[in-house]
Amino acid sequence: MGEIAEMMLAGVLCEQCGEFIGDEVGYPRNCGCDPSMYREQAPTRKPFPCSYCKKRFSTVLGRTMHIRDKHMPKETVDG
Repeated sequence: MGEIAEMMLAGVLCEQCGEFIGDEVGYPRNCGCDPSMYREQAPTRKPFPCSYCKKRFSTVLGRTMHIRDKHMPKETVDG
């Protein structure tokens, strides 16, 4: 592991922003900074919603298979 990562795990540096906090305590700490500033929200990459339940899919094929499997009546085979 890298030196900075080890210092964050030891509590010497803030685990969120990397600011020096002080002596090693043996566990990760933060300096009181706002953690939301350092976390990025992943963009939604599922632009195709199901028209029945609003579940979203990344491909049209995925949505089509979902509708077929979850929302269409099952065909029975007489035999």
